[in-house]
Amino acid sequence: MRPGHISIITLILITIVATLPGCPSRRAPQGSLDQLVVVQYRYAIDEDSEIVRVIGSVRNTGEMTTPEAEVVVTLRSRTGSMKGQNRVPLEPIPGGESASFALPITAHGSVESVEIEIVEAGLADESDGAETPADDAGDGAAGERGSDGDDDQPDGEA
Repeated sequence: MRPGHISIITLILITIVATLPGCPSRRAPQGSLDQLVVVQYRYAIDEDSEIVRVIGSVRNTGEMTTPEAEVVVTLRSRTGSMKGQNRVPLEPIPGGESASFALPITAHGSVESVEIEIVEAGLADESDGAETPADDAGDGAAGERGSDGDDDQPDGEA
């Protein structure tokens, strides 16, 4: 064979491979964050150290693996003002499976409830810096609380 002939074939093959869409890094389709549901959680308020410890479980209700996400937990007073917030990464969860999360949050005043949200990984919360935790007198709540997945009904078990 002629040396020029091999170069043309090589050039044609390289061009074909280079124009294939996503060929070298083709990924399996992913589910969405809408598939993720917090199925249970529990939190304990340590008033002495002003720390709230939250543990919980997230289930992927879909069939496809979800993308990376973050669990964002916000502490609220009786009047609804923000008393603290923290987030923890959530690795991709295969369809039908669950993952656990745990995180401490510094409480800035009395805490009545927690809000848990699942957001896209790296997504900044709109309220970051917009609301400073305020001290509400008489908003006290202490002890351990949680949910077993029944629409925010407190779970009285310790």
